[in-house]
Amino acid sequence: MTGDDIARGPVRDCLNALDLAWGNAYDIGMSDGMYYARRADGTGDALTGESPEGLNSAIRADWERKGKPGA
Repeated sequence: MTGDDIARGPVRDCLNALDLAWGNAYDIGMSDGMYYARRADGTGDALTGESPEGLNSAIRADWERKGKPGA
């Protein structure tokens, strides 16, 4: 999990939950108030969400379209 302005408390907890669920396949973080994920294999575009739920939805959609990164 990366990011240059990760807050403490609930935001950190949400990022930790996303990282626990997707961290082996995606690099997850927050920057400038936007949540983001990048496939760990370096393919594809960055995924973004205005909330943890939005990012989770974007990751799920990416996973369904492309499958596990590196597979």
